[in-house]
Amino acid sequence: MPIWTQRASFSWRQNIGFFEHRYAILRQLEDQGLLRRFQERPSSVAVRIQGPHQLIIFGDDGLFIGTFKPDAVMDVMRAAVEVICEALEPEPTGYPIFKFQWLNACEGSYDEARQTAAKAFLGDDHPAQVADFALLLDAKLETPFDDCHLEFGIVDATEAPRRLSRGMHGLQNERDSPPGLWPPGELPQVAIFCDVRLDAASPLGASDIVANMFATIEAARDVADQLMASMLRPLDGPMQ
Repeated sequence: MPIWTQRASFSWRQNIGFFEHRYAILRQLEDQGLLRRFQERPSSVAVRIQGPHQLIIFGDDGLFIGTFKPDAVMDVMRAAVEVICEALEPEPTGYPIFKFQWLNACEGSYDEARQTAAKAFLGDDHPAQVADFALLLDAKLETPFDDCHLEFGIVDATEAPRRLSRGMHGLQNERDSPPGLWPPGELPQVAIFCDVRLDAASPLGASDIVANMFATIEAARDVADQLMASMLRPLDGPMQ
């Protein structure tokens, strides 16, 4: 099941060096061919890395890493984060948060897919026909993660862009991308969606911070993959 978006948020102790080094960081990103465009804010800078689907926001109190397409290149994101952390030498604090979203094309019309999925998960012993549904799951995980929040259901191509940018209202105001980044014609006409949020159980290690960041992203992705796969099992027969 292709992953569409990955987001990771890290916090660090308030870093006044941000205000001193932010323009030098942008210049270095440009010199390395990583910078597509940037937008300055009062206490952070939002940077597009090479393309519109790769976003980093760094500031005086933390870092956001977002990739918004299935074929995003994490090595490019890591190279940019290395530039930022080398300049700021941040001290991590708080608990990282990870969010992942999947879309998986399925056969049949939107109505057929919703009915098939609803029957697979809920059965058909209902006083009324189930027209639509979404499964919500809150759970506790073992270390190194803590809380998990999952949402699962069926979406069509016109709904998917709003879901992929849900809770985020554009580069200017929020830490994400507008729905226009995902033209409906480039998305599956009907798809299973799965959204997973994971909260880390402990702060990030202070030594080799960039390696720790990307190791935790990879570990979170592995856990989220397992959760997503478990949600797909009831649909293996009717929809896969």
